[in-house]
Amino acid sequence: MSTVISFTNQKGGVGKTTFSTQLAYYLATTKKKKVLFIDMDAQGSASETLLAGTALTGTPSEHLFNNDLDSLTVQTTEQGIDLIGSNQSAEAYDVEALPIEQVMNPHKWVSSILKNYDYVIIDCPPSLGRRLIGSLILTDFVICPIKLSGYAVSGLKSLFSTLIQVQNSVNPNLKILGIAVNEYQGTAVQRDALNAVNEALPGYLFESKIRSRSPIDIASRGKPIAEVRNGQRAAEELHDLFEEMLKRIAEKQ
Repeated sequence: MSTVISFTNQKGGVGKTTFSTQLAYYLATTKKKKVLFIDMDAQGSASETLLAGTALTGTPSEHLFNNDLDSLTVQTTEQGIDLIGSNQSAEAYDVEALPIEQVMNPHKWVSSILKNYDYVIIDCPPSLGRRLIGSLILTDFVICPIKLSGYAVSGLKSLFSTLIQVQNSVNPNLKILGIAVNEYQGTAVQRDALNAVNEALPGYLFESKIRSRSPIDIASRGKPIAEVRNGQRAAEELHDLFEEMLKRIAEKQ
């Protein structure tokens, strides 16, 4: 049975593309799992990372919203991850103008190939719209990456409200797996924000936090973090986080 994991936050620059691509690498290379990655963000950053300079081919993610789809073709990356990508085309942004009922179409088309994969990882767009809702309809577990600041709680409450609306209306199987903290330095401001998040949304924070920054930035250029020079500490942090995620999934399935 395939497990579909989405990374989402309605604020950009919090690490969702880094977390989603590195989890895909980890599952495919370390865990030897069959992984499909769907880049639902029209900016295409995850596709650029996974392809590492290779041209995007196959079915682009915006075509998943079509009422008719002749074929669904995935592109296999150098790391053995199958990709349904996005590339900043004008068509990629046109999805938000489609009739609202077409948000159900990605579930219809992707369901036909789920049996081929152990995991499906989705990088969601950083804004509420058809691409996000279409992604969440597909999703079993959603992970919310954050950077701690004084606005973390209000942003998360808004995001959780959206997720609960999707649960109640179109995907009762959607589960909020947890909140992943990125770029944690343990400053007084961050500690206060961490406590505020834990008080507002108890039980959702992952214990593992990501501190090491520079090697992860390098890894965003198309490599698993474990292959980056001086990336061992960052790799350990990410792998601890991923193992915690997988443990929670096992407990909730």
